[in-house]
Amino acid sequence: MILLSHHLIPTDDSLRPKAEAIVQEIEQLKLNRYTPIHHPKALINTWLAWQETP
Repeated sequence: MILLSHHLIPTDDSLRPKAEAIVQEIEQLKLNRYTPIHHPKALINTWLAWQETP
């Protein structure tokens, strides 16, 4: 399911693990307001939000 994000977020990006962790955390706490199919989109948008120029 995260396959799409592997192409859009560099694998060596230092914020990538943090973005993956926070998305996973909100899913585990059932705080997410999206369906599992939108997991990659949530990950990408989380990572993009932390960029100086998204």
